[in-house]
Amino acid sequence: MPKLETWLSFGSFGLAMMFVVLMVSFYTFLIGPEGKGPRIYFDPFGLLTQIISISGVPSLILAGIVFGFTKKEGSRPAAIILLATAVVLIAGMIFLKGIEPKINTRFTVIGMDAVPSIFLVSGAGVIVAGIYLFRKSLGRKRNYGKDGIQ
Repeated sequence: MPKLETWLSFGSFGLAMMFVVLMVSFYTFLIGPEGKGPRIYFDPFGLLTQIISISGVPSLILAGIVFGFTKKEGSRPAAIILLATAVVLIAGMIFLKGIEPKINTRFTVIGMDAVPSIFLVSGAGVIVAGIYLFRKSLGRKRNYGKDGIQ
C-alpha cells in the first residue's frame, strides 16, 4: 500500500498535468482562429489567475509538502513521481514560451509573460527536491529481522 507522501506526489503530478493542459488551451484560445485572437469578450487576467490558483500553485504546494514529509528519510516512489512532475512542468512551460509570440498583443495581460518563467524555475526546484529525496532514500539502512522481513 502506498504511503501518504506517494499519494500526495501523485496529486502534485496530476495538478501539474492539469496546469500545463489548461495553460496550453488558454494560450491557444488567445491565438484564436487565423491568429487574430478570440472573437468573444472575456477577462484574460481573471482567467489566467484562476488557472494558476486552481492547479499551478497547488501542485507546487503539494510537492513542497511531500518534500517536508520525507526530507529526513527519503522516499523513492515519491521522489520519482516528483521528478516526473518537474519534467511535465518544465516541458509545458518551454512549449508555452514557444507559442507565446503568436498571441496578439491586444490579448496579453500583465504577468502573462512571467508565468512560464516562474514555473520553469519552480520546476527546477521540484527537480532538486526529487533528486534530494531519491538520494536520501538510497542511503537509508533497512532493519531486517531474523526472517528477512522488515
